[in-house]
Amino acid sequence: MAKQRKHIGKNILFGILLIGLCLPLIQQLTQFASVRALSGAIVNTKPPVYSSENWFNGTFQDTSLNYINDNFGFRNDFIRLNNQRLFMLYNEARANGVIIGKENYLYEIGYIRAAFGNDFVGFDTVKRDVEKLKRVHDTLNSLGKKIVFLFAPGKASYFPEYVPDKFTELKHEQTNLDAYTKELKQQGLDHVDLNTWFVQAKDTTQYPLYAKCGIHWSKYSEYLVMDTLVNYFENLMEVDLPELVFDGFHVSEENKNGDYDVGEGMNLYSKISTFPMAYVDYHFDKENPYDTVRSIVVADSYYWGLFGRNLSSDCFKEGEFWYYNNKIFSDVTPNGMDRDKVDLAQRIESNDVFIILSTDANLDDFGFNFIDQMYEFFYTKKGIR
Repeated sequence: MAKQRKHIGKNILFGILLIGLCLPLIQQLTQFASVRALSGAIVNTKPPVYSSENWFNGTFQDTSLNYINDNFGFRNDFIRLNNQRLFMLYNEARANGVIIGKENYLYEIGYIRAAFGNDFVGFDTVKRDVEKLKRVHDTLNSLGKKIVFLFAPGKASYFPEYVPDKFTELKHEQTNLDAYTKELKQQGLDHVDLNTWFVQAKDTTQYPLYAKCGIHWSKYSEYLVMDTLVNYFENLMEVDLPELVFDGFHVSEENKNGDYDVGEGMNLYSKISTFPMAYVDYHFDKENPYDTVRSIVVADSYYWGLFGRNLSSDCFKEGEFWYYNNKIFSDVTPNGMDRDKVDLAQRIESNDVFIILSTDANLDDFGFNFIDQMYEFFYTKKGIR
């Protein structure tokens, strides 16, 4: 009897093991269970296409293997479990460029390098870049137009105390932010240093300007930035822009709407604990009379939130967002259009203000080549001296 029970027990264990081994295949074929999609830049492998040529040269076999490897059942859950294991046991992030700081504050390496001067381009480069901007600035002024550089903040500049010690020990005396802002001030160029403003306001704002597991400014701080920029451009251009109307706000324990974007990109099985964040509801009042101002904003990903809250479309009439000066987004081109398909001369003629917004992590690519293109247009192609 004991041997029989032992035999039954072995069969049950074998059956459980067999079912466990077959579950991924069953899931792949039937999709009987709901599985969370992975976050980040995920490239879906295309199914293999059979042909006699692909078969004999081995391409079909290779693509089949890659397709099965990327699409077997519960793959996303297995990836999340493995990422969770590496995070908990080794404090390691399986996400490109992500650094886990003290108390599990999340950073991207580019912002750490910028905050501690590891990417400093040198004073000669800074001076040359700003001299080009100065000439473009003066020419646009003569045409009744403006060009403004906005220095967006960086998370490592705002939260340096949570950066791992191995990075802070490599701190340089000079940063791109310090050098460019100083040179722009000396040249009398229009600019807004939001990075310094964020750092100075850190201990006085009612709610955090950065989230623990987000890389961009918080949704709450986006509202403050919008209000600041509307007032700044009204004074700079002596116009009345649509009023930014505050509709209310709420505080959420759950970080959402981009305030947990790096955490999502880590693809963990369970979320990292965070602190509450504020979320503001607001809109532009277009019922009352206002002045029409046309704009082009050349910016990195920090502008996505402002663009999504209609700063370009409602405040600056039909404004365009030139993402890294590569893709152009607007109400007319919501899916983006290649930058090289537009005529720069026509854009200069039809717009009133040109705004360059860059976080400190991208100042080693000052202006995303837009200043160089404007400089070439005015002083080479147009023959202006």
